Amino acid sequence: MKENQLLLGEGDFFIAKEMGFLPSELAWERGLYKKWVLSRDVQGVWEERTLLE
Repeated sequence: MKENQLLLGEGDFFIAKEMGFLPSELAWERGLYKKWVLSRDVQGVWEERTLLE
């Protein structure tokens, strides 16, 4: 976090490309895509997971 922004990360190339994430410039974060977004734009967003049976 910085000021009113959040740093989001994604490891899936296809999702990252669709959402406009850029590849990390850090060598130890190879395969990670990141994007800064306004914190107000992600309020009320969550991930819902269900167990596979």
